[in-house]
Amino acid sequence: MKVMPPLVILVAYLLGSIPFSHFVACRRGVDLRRVGSGNVGASNVLRSAGVAAGLAALILDVLKGALAAGFALWHDPRSHIPEIAAFMVVLGHVFPVWLRFRGGKGVAVAAGAFIILMPAPLLGSLAVFVMLVSLSRVVSLGSIGAAMSLPILAALMAEPRAGIGVAAGVSFMIVLKHHSNVSRLVRGAEPRLAWRGTRLKEHRS
Repeated sequence: MKVMPPLVILVAYLLGSIPFSHFVACRRGVDLRRVGSGNVGASNVLRSAGVAAGLAALILDVLKGALAAGFALWHDPRSHIPEIAAFMVVLGHVFPVWLRFRGGKGVAVAAGAFIILMPAPLLGSLAVFVMLVSLSRVVSLGSIGAAMSLPILAALMAEPRAGIGVAAGVSFMIVLKHHSNVSRLVRGAEPRLAWRGTRLKEHRS
């Protein structure tokens, strides 16, 4: 049975608000709000609770984005509800009601939503992420670059205007959430990835 569009949008926000990274880290005895960057996201789980926990958090965040967009697309593929749901699931992740509106940065959940709505531009953005992280070993630079490239690639690939607009809004939200990373990048103080034994760590250059 289909539901009313406002409920679809509300479900997308509430689904985005589920703090999977927080739950995964708590199972390892880690409170993400008090360690590392203080960010409730998969990257901080990776730093603070290990690679396995970080991958679990990443997959869960991607899945909730995909589920929100997929549900909205099933509900009404001919309207702009799927695009609005994509924006709302990222908004819920970034500003979750369950954690007093202090959430993650939205990269993984946005990837999940847009792989459903705009797979080709999203894969292009993923390539940008991989390239930038490979060259710089700085995850935040890859995230910012991927976010900024998404609406550009969507426009170049002639995606619907509603999708391009939502991609631009999500991109702006992600970059805004990375403001402290941008400041450190400008100063050359952003940590770089490196393997230490069997664990992936970040160190300052």
